Amino acid sequence: MIRTAIGSDLWPVTWGSDDSLYFSWGDGGGFGGTDALGRVSLGFARVGGTPPNITETNAWGGYNALTEPTFGGKVWALISVNATLYAIGAVWPGTAGVSTISSPMEARLLWSSDRGSSWQYTNWTFYDSSTTDFFYPTGFAQFGKDNEGARDGYVYLYGARSPQETSGLEGLLYLVRVPSGQLLAKAEYQWYAGLDAQGAPIWTSERANREPVFADTTGLGSPGDPVYNATLRRYVSAGQGRYVNQLSLFEAPEPWGPWSTIVQYSDWGGYGNKESLGFHFPAKWISLDGKTMWAVFSSTGNLDSFNLIKATLSLK
Repeated sequence: MIRTAIGSDLWPVTWGSDDSLYFSWGDGGGFGGTDALGRVSLGFARVGGTPPNITETNAWGGYNALTEPTFGGKVWALISVNATLYAIGAVWPGTAGVSTISSPMEARLLWSSDRGSSWQYTNWTFYDSSTTDFFYPTGFAQFGKDNEGARDGYVYLYGARSPQETSGLEGLLYLVRVPSGQLLAKAEYQWYAGLDAQGAPIWTSERANREPVFADTTGLGSPGDPVYNATLRRYVSAGQGRYVNQLSLFEAPEPWGPWSTIVQYSDWGGYGNKESLGFHFPAKWISLDGKTMWAVFSSTGNLDSFNLIKATLSLK
């Protein structure tokens, strides 16, 4: 395992049009920084190369950043479409964006058209503190470099009920699609609403009519951050429960499923009951035969960092 960017966590990822991987982190100095050195609540980085030989640059925020941040927050999902980076997360005021008791509870869309050097955000949210019907975004379906391998003209976004909920619905995973040129238009987002009699997906603009694409009945995670493995012609995703040692791997033939479990662990890595803070497969780091996939994950304690690990798939 390769471990760097000590003190920074989350690390959602997408493959940009310039061939760089773009990552976001939270509460740290990013690459070359520490939990205190260069600390911001929200930063974005570019990563080049292929493991184990990678190069890292803090593009926005963090230690020796190319650009200083103009706000703070947290990001859970990233995607590159038509040379524009899009992210979903919460936005907090202030240059370094240090969270306070008054920091908003929200999920908002951010975007950058200059390789992550500057960011803007929408005046609308997917949910905020006034919302009772939560949609907590977990990841975009990734289709290779700058989304060039997309299955159609849509971008696919996954999300769950808020993890703070105790309604019994927090294990449900939902799917939303939006035309690839309309991500900034909230009215263009459509919810998955099940399958018709011919097995084709139904889409609706009515949030109340949405249907889950997956239900986590084990507490070991949902496939909420998938990457399309073009060689294997399968969507592959990792999911985690509340803790980092609760790990599941899933695969499906379509973004809406049906999702099958590859493997599940209740004590993966022997890492113990430390908070799970993301597990992501960068599309660029899938081998040509589709059987090797590098992953980045983070947690707390000695795993509060950019942790890079290799997964090898065996085909039936």
